[in-house]
Amino acid sequence: MAVCFLSVLMCCCSPKTVYVPVERAVHDSVFISTSLLDRIVERDTVREYSSGDTVFVNVTRWRWRDREIHDTVMTDRVDSVPVPYEVRVPVPVERKLTAWEKVRLRTWWAVTAALVASLLWLFRVPLKTLVRRVVKV
Repeated sequence: MAVCFLSVLMCCCSPKTVYVPVERAVHDSVFISTSLLDRIVERDTVREYSSGDTVFVNVTRWRWRDREIHDTVMTDRVDSVPVPYEVRVPVPVERKLTAWEKVRLRTWWAVTAALVASLLWLFRVPLKTLVRRVVKV
């Protein structure tokens, strides 16, 4: 009975492969370094020079001259898997405006100007007295 139950369980489960996107980046860098060292050693150098009637003798026992050339080359390359992201695209409106909407859009400024003018005319007397008080003081 247990063997039958286990065989039914094994047959009912189907293996399913689910791929999960993972962000990854691979850095590949190559570093090449070249160093050259050039050393010159001069021993027992004697210099004689004169200034006017005086003779100077300069004796240098050791003289080191070092030259170092250090050359490096560094290259870096990044290989990465692009991650998809959502881009919003504007969608144009395909319907035309109705006649009433066109009238509202065309006459909006005229209606607003008429409303402001009527309010100014309605409150002209209180506005005049307010202006006179402010100008007097």
